[in-house]
Amino acid sequence: LLFSLVLLYACGRILRKASLELQQGQPAPRPAFLPCVLNPAQGRLRWTLPCARALTFTGLLSGLLSGLLGVGGGFVIIPALSRYTNLDSKSIVATSLAVIALVSLGSVVTASLSGVMHWTVGAPFALGAVVGLVLGRQVASHLAGPRLQQLFAVTGMLAALLLAGGALGWLPH
Repeated sequence: LLFSLVLLYACGRILRKASLELQQGQPAPRPAFLPCVLNPAQGRLRWTLPCARALTFTGLLSGLLSGLLGVGGGFVIIPALSRYTNLDSKSIVATSLAVIALVSLGSVVTASLSGVMHWTVGAPFALGAVVGLVLGRQVASHLAGPRLQQLFAVTGMLAALLLAGGALGWLPH
């Protein structure tokens, strides 16, 4: 139920931001102060204490939600990187996916070594996810960023409502 609430909150924010961007025809203005900005000469983040604090707190919150609820990566990392950095959206998504992949790899190794990984379930699921990823990237290239965000947000909200309904016993399992 808690996961459903986090998902509804995150998707609601994504939906609102994407809708405003479509109405105004431009992305929402960023805050005047960003703790993490790219050095234009190097194309890398300038590491400052405010930047290290912002990214460490984001990682801590993401890890806490991942460990507690099994979610956190994209729902915490993407909004935080959008808020605290001047990275473009492709870099933000790529960074989020890299972090999620590293955390997932650690979880798979730990589960495998402890003998609780069910490869007969996990392998076909992972194969299906990779095929879905490739197909999704093809579809995403034909959709504008805000429309894709709206589609994601609505899908996430429906999933959250179904999960909450199941947790409350309103829907069959």
